[in-house]
This record gives sequence, structure tokens and C-alpha cells, in this order.
Amino acid sequence: LCLSTRANTLRLSGKEDITVSEMKGLVQAFEVLFSPTSESFSFPIPPHKYQHTAPVQPRRTGEIVAGDEGLKATVEGEDDYTRASQAIRLVRGGTVVQLKVDRIGLKDALTYVSPSLTVLVADANRNILDQHELQPLPERTATHLTFNQTVYLNVSLEEMTARNCAIFFEFKHYKPMKKKISTRCWCFMEMNELRRDEESVLEIYHKPTDLSRKNIKLHSVKQLYLHLTPSFMKGA
Repeated sequence: LCLSTRANTLRLSGKEDITVSEMKGLVQAFEVLFSPTSESFSFPIPPHKYQHTAPVQPRRTGEIVAGDEGLKATVEGEDDYTRASQAIRLVRGGTVVQLKVDRIGLKDALTYVSPSLTVLVADANRNILDQHELQPLPERTATHLTFNQTVYLNVSLEEMTARNCAIFFEFKHYKPMKKKISTRCWCFMEMNELRRDEESVLEIYHKPTDLSRKNIKLHSVKQLYLHLTPSFMKGA
């Protein structure tokens, strides 16, 4: 809390809520606090000075996992920030399209080994302009795999529109018997289907993926779809 208030003081040119001298006083306070023989002491900064301050919030979420290879850190927020920054740099002067992929519905969702979702951007001539890979969360239901991840496309909305592009989603899985990764089904959306912060529900089609968008056959008659929400932000 003290650090939050001091940081805010340095950012804003106004009244000092916590002074430098008060921050220096914290050094002695913490030395006493963490000493094995610490006794009661008076905190050097009056409590009312930071009672309304918002605490420091973590910039990313993470998990430390102990395994055979030692400690491994999984930091999803950092990857998301990196992808967003890269897209902003690449899409100069244009609009960055971000897709929050929620879940995909499949009648046999529990049976797939190492499932994944490939996100492609392809133009009218079937040239692939961008590609991303998503892994689902471990939790599944009988009919759904959840991704809950955001994809930042590295091609601007303006360029995709000018080149008559579409965004494709290929659901893949590993076949142990054949020892290969196979595409199970796919979806796509046109540029005019991109609506800011509105959920899109896409039909799922039978393989193989047709980048020309002509050979389309429903994967299942069941009411199962790919759920995602588009949004936009400005490039650099």
C-alpha cells in the first residue's frame, strides 16, 4: 500500500501523500518486523495516510509447479502481454483484431488426445497470412473443450478486408495408433462477422479445411458450436 501511494505520488504532480523520508523509515520498521527477536514497535507512517490506497496488483497470473525437472514457472499473463505487444508493433497504423476464444462444442469432447486449435488468416487466393496455436484448458465436459484464451492477429483488419480474407479455426488432435496429428473439424468467419465485444457462434464443418470456403459440410447435426468474442485495438 505504501509503495502504491508513493508510486502514485511520483506519477502525479500534486500533494505528496507519502514522503521520501517516510519511505526511508520503513527500512528500519521491516528490519524489526522480520527480526527473530522482534518486539512491538510503532509503525513509522500514520495509517490514515494510505487507508484509501488500492493495493499493488500482480501484472500477470502464474503457477509454480514442482516436477522431476525442478521448479517450472507457467506465466500465462506474460505471454498474453507479449502477443498483444507484438501485434501492436506489426499492425502499424491499422486495427488489431483480438479474438477471445471461449470454447468449442464436440459430442465426443472427452475422447481426444492432445487437442489443439489452429487459428489461420487466409486471403481469397488461399494464401496463409497469419497462424496461431491454442491449447485447451485441462478441464473438459462431455461436450465442450474450453480455451479461454485471446489471439491477437498480426494482420490488420483493413488489410484482411482489402484482401477478402477469412479467419479459420482448425480443431486438431493426436492419433496414437497412426502417430500423427490430424484435423478433426474446422470453422471460419468472414470479415463482416467481426463485431466488437459481441459473442460469435460459429458452425463446425467436416474436414478437410477448405480455404476457398466453397466445400462446406456440417460436422454434426447437434447444436454444438465454436464460441468466441472479437474485439479491436489500434496498432502502433
